[in-house]
Amino acid sequence: MSSICAGSFFTRSKMNIRKIVAFMHLWSLGVSTTEIQNQLTFTAHTAIDWTNFMRELASQWMEKFPPQLGEESSDIVEIDKVILGAKRKYQRGRAQPGMKQWIFGLIERRRKLFVAVPVSDRSAATLCALVEKYVAPGCTIHSDSWASYSSLTQCGYRHRTVNHSEEFVTPEGIHTNTIEGQWAKLREYFRHMYRTQNPDSQVSLGLVLLPQDGKGSR
Repeated sequence: MSSICAGSFFTRSKMNIRKIVAFMHLWSLGVSTTEIQNQLTFTAHTAIDWTNFMRELASQWMEKFPPQLGEESSDIVEIDKVILGAKRKYQRGRAQPGMKQWIFGLIERRRKLFVAVPVSDRSAATLCALVEKYVAPGCTIHSDSWASYSSLTQCGYRHRTVNHSEEFVTPEGIHTNTIEGQWAKLREYFRHMYRTQNPDSQVSLGLVLLPQDGKGSR
């Protein structure tokens, strides 16, 4: 009799299917790796391996089926960039002090759907390509006055900016306060999930999707 895992990405797993399902459930709820280890009596090695495996699967799924922000014509999507943590040189070994990872973020105000993507640079080509990938054409985008965003109008978006050296909200109500608040949630997520102040190694593996309450696909 064939295993229930046959033909799935769990085919080679020696773990009991009940524990696999229990792990997936706890992980999807945002339970920390340490707590999952304790609840399911996993070794630390097993808990970390399965966490990495699930995160890789989720990242692959989101790359294949990217979320679409700004589906309604009245939607506003805020975009921003932030530098977080210390990253590993060449994606290997321990995090090196002083080395940072740039993250590009997009959030749709209506659904509070937030996408964060590690980027190697902040060029117009890199950032605008990500906007086109995740934001529906014709949507209104709010950003700061970073020069790399200047071509968004040419890409078919209604682009509005706020100059943070002068103000945080324009008289017309243009601001990026929503996404600014998400960066704190992202840092807190990594502190909770991985007991680390440096989100580098987790973020560098792939994009993160955090709906409304700050929890969601990891």
